[in-house]
Amino acid sequence: MISFDIAARAEINRQPLVGMENFASIAEHFPKRPNNKGLEGITFNTRSGHIVVVKECRPGLLIEIDLPQGRILHSRLLTESNGFSHPRLSIDKLDFSGLSYDSSRDTFWITSDKGQCLFHYDWTNNRVIQRLDLNRKGDKPSSKVRKSEGVAIDPALQRLFVVSERDGDQFTYQIHSHD
Repeated sequence: MISFDIAARAEINRQPLVGMENFASIAEHFPKRPNNKGLEGITFNTRSGHIVVVKECRPGLLIEIDLPQGRILHSRLLTESNGFSHPRLSIDKLDFSGLSYDSSRDTFWITSDKGQCLFHYDWTNNRVIQRLDLNRKGDKPSSKVRKSEGVAIDPALQRLFVVSERDGDQFTYQIHSHD
């Protein structure tokens, strides 16, 4: 984890995940010989003040970090048992590429590049609330966003922004409440 001072354009701090307190609790998910299946997304939980990162796959993993303390607080495996599944992909093929904290719902939005979808995840209950296909607006339903690598939420406007690495496009989705 690298912290920057944007105004000064300078690095403030650098903390390797392996050097953080409680790394032993997740060490088994990070092989000694790296397999290029590491951390893919990062977000800031405004309620807790903690950083949350997502590991791409083998296995998918959410990790909550208290960065000032240099400590791993909690982790959650992203598995079929808590709702991370896809009708066209096995769990070992499913990946996770982007992450954004939703302060209005106290949940997370997680993109899957290979699944061409978005998972809405409730950390407290450790379950997927819904899986949404990332369809391109105006195109046929079979036309999906390719290589979604980032997601951000604007809670005030209730919009999600998803970035396609393959096409260099940003897609905007309106969130609808079903209450």
